[in-house]
Amino acid sequence: MREKGKTNLQVFLLARILLVLVTVFVLVFLAVNIFLRIYIVRGAGEQLKDLIAGDEVLISKKEQLDEILKNGDSEVLQSDKGPLGIRGNAFICTADGVVMDILHGDEMAVEEIVAYFTDHPELELDMVRNLHIVGDIGTYYVSSKKDMLRENAWAVYYVDVTSVMQFFDAVLQALLVILLVSILIAVVSARWMAGQLTGKVKKLSDYAAQIGEGNYEVSQPEVSIRELDELSVAMGRMVSQIDEGQKQQIAFFQNVSHELRTPLMSIRCYAEGIEYGVMDPKQSSETILEETDLLSGMVEDILYISRVDRNAGGGKREEVDLREILSACAASQRRLAKDIIFVFDFDETPVILTCNEEDMGRLCGNLISNAVRYANRRITLECKNKENEILIVVEDDGDGIREEDLAHIFERFYKGRGGIHGIGLSIVKSVADIYGGTARVRNADGARFEIVFPRER
Repeated sequence: MREKGKTNLQVFLLARILLVLVTVFVLVFLAVNIFLRIYIVRGAGEQLKDLIAGDEVLISKKEQLDEILKNGDSEVLQSDKGPLGIRGNAFICTADGVVMDILHGDEMAVEEIVAYFTDHPELELDMVRNLHIVGDIGTYYVSSKKDMLRENAWAVYYVDVTSVMQFFDAVLQALLVILLVSILIAVVSARWMAGQLTGKVKKLSDYAAQIGEGNYEVSQPEVSIRELDELSVAMGRMVSQIDEGQKQQIAFFQNVSHELRTPLMSIRCYAEGIEYGVMDPKQSSETILEETDLLSGMVEDILYISRVDRNAGGGKREEVDLREILSACAASQRRLAKDIIFVFDFDETPVILTCNEEDMGRLCGNLISNAVRYANRRITLECKNKENEILIVVEDDGDGIREEDLAHIFERFYKGRGGIHGIGLSIVKSVADIYGGTARVRNADGARFEIVFPRER
């Protein structure tokens, strides 16, 4: 069992969606918070500067200011609405916090600001600039300066940002409500999506279980989601390959048992003939040795095919001159074909391929031994560098291959006219495939086998 540490699809989706939602919310919350605070601080600061500057201009026009104060028309001194959409206010107080005059503004706001000054005696009124004060009934930004018209008095300017802060709090509360609603929608969506996906994944899981039980006839499920459908198609191809592989394996063992049975029965027959004295011992021994050599070669080829299939050319690879391998294989076969003339058509420069030398020796040796079997007088060997490829040719001057055999000549255990056990040429194709090459055959003066490898640069 592998359930420990696993989670279901619904929890997986919900966790990821919530993570994204919370991350986005936190980022938006922080961005809105920072932006609004900067906006309020800057707006209040600009408005306080404008308010102080306006009063300084008015004070410089003393006659006009006296007339305003005489008439008690202090609202004229109130500033225009600034960037925050609210007006600035001002009052006059002493250093002890005694209010001398409220030029414009709310009396309760003035009391809160004065109370703050009283609670913080370390503050110097002529040094207060854009001070942030949070009271019981409001929030303010305050600046102050010494009054130019009164002795021992200070002009205090403030901007009441209570309404702006309330709007700010309302925005944050709205964001919180949006987050909660989004979480609710995410939970419902995650359950729905998980149900949809789980059903489709369950189809694929059941399909895989059927394959695991060896039922390769089960129909491939159709899934509406493209990625899952691609997985289903890939699993279908895998089923076909497994089924074909098993059929090939069964056929392989049947062919192997059939091919091994023939020489074994021959050996048994001659051995019994010697035992019962009905056959000449010398002649029978020679036949037994021949059949034993045939059987040994067949077993060696079968083991090599098995190794190639298992390792796919996993042996040591190094740069090899294919001309040398062809020459060595031809020399070993020439002793068995004394009447055959070998014609070499090689490039003068090395024909280099990075490969396992044993693999390439098998390929060349099997091609040459096959040519020796069918040649009349001549075998032509070519090994050349082409523009983008390497070409190996083994051609005999025999009768060629029957047309009906050409398409099957590289199949395992397929024996054409005069074939021995149908393994040699299948090895040629397997080795060519390992190194990205192509094996092909056609009839020319006799049978012409061509092996083409991509050329290394």
